[in-house]
Amino acid sequence: MKEKILISILGKGQYQKENQKYNYSLTSYKIEDKIIQSKLVGDALRRLYNPDKIFIVGTVESLWNLADEYIKDYEKVIIPFGKNSEEFWKIFEVLTSLDVDNSEIYFDITHGFRSLPLFISTILQFFKNFKNAEVKGVYYGIFEAKEENITPIVNMLPFIELNQWIESANIFKKYGDGREIAQLISKKIREHKGDEEYHPISSLANKFDIYTKSVGFAAADIYLETIKEIEEKLEKVENVPNDIKSFSFIIDELKKETKNFDFNLPKWQLYLILSDVLFHKNRYAQALTILRETLHYYIIEELNLLEQGYKIRDIDSSIGYILKYQQHFFKKEFIKLVEQIKDLRNLANHAFIGEKGGKKSLKKSIEHLQNYINQANKVLQEAPIIDKSNFKLFLLNELEKKKRKYHK
Repeated sequence: MKEKILISILGKGQYQKENQKYNYSLTSYKIEDKIIQSKLVGDALRRLYNPDKIFIVGTVESLWNLADEYIKDYEKVIIPFGKNSEEFWKIFEVLTSLDVDNSEIYFDITHGFRSLPLFISTILQFFKNFKNAEVKGVYYGIFEAKEENITPIVNMLPFIELNQWIESANIFKKYGDGREIAQLISKKIREHKGDEEYHPISSLANKFDIYTKSVGFAAADIYLETIKEIEEKLEKVENVPNDIKSFSFIIDELKKETKNFDFNLPKWQLYLILSDVLFHKNRYAQALTILRETLHYYIIEELNLLEQGYKIRDIDSSIGYILKYQQHFFKKEFIKLVEQIKDLRNLANHAFIGEKGGKKSLKKSIEHLQNYINQANKVLQEAPIIDKSNFKLFLLNELEKKKRKYHK
């Protein structure tokens, strides 16, 4: 069971002329259909959620006497007023040093000075990413929305979550990492288990997870299959439940990512597009691996070799042998590109260990890879096989030799 922690901001209150002092008024707060009377929203949350630990955050001028009266058992956290950037950095330093590791956080921002909520989302993101804390709520008592002398306390977590959804979509687009999206979807599915409204998006979490793994391993066929499934499922999402409304704001961006591929194209072209996509996500090793496979798969598709019943690995190794020892079947530009890609793959596969060029070599390798991807598109479109029929006969003969060797 995770420890429940309440963090509540405490201000100096309003000046009351009749008493000639600062104070907060006794208020009837409404939260989760419960009415709780108190001068502090933090106290209402304390009584509702029964936290294991409470941090009251305030300045030297905050109404600590009210915290003593209503909260009683709490840890005092003193912050500066935030009058300049130096003080804001101090506030950030103090709040991020709180002991909230592996906990559930309930954050009350009602009584803080106006500028503080502006960077609360940053603080909460820090807690989530670096302290493994789960933010359960960000609460604000809206005095202006009072009706029949009842002040609602609203949970502003959806707006905090919107930042998380936007960031997760950005990571997905930039780096091909869908884990954050998968986690956000899974979290909502768990919270609404069995709710039919969430059924259209329930399988998306698994798809984004598989997508991420396929990027990590350069699993081209799994990637293409999964990105197509993601596209199809996103098209079917029409009405997004209110609790996951943030997801609707990134659907169009996610759809753009799936539009890179025209699945009517030959597979070698899809591989080449994928190599370019991964290159622009800074996935250079994966892009390089798939680029090499693109060249081989072009030959496989051009000669319809998969229809001959041979194993894909046998076909691939036979093509590799011919590209090395029977280069007369191909145009020089194609052979040159094959060898350039092979050299770069060897360098990458051996982790650039022993490479004398250092950082300059790394930069040049990235430039070369981009150039090879562009060249591959040009070279393959120009039909690099010189004598297709004789080449096919030669290749099939090599494959038959392998088959006979297996049966000995």
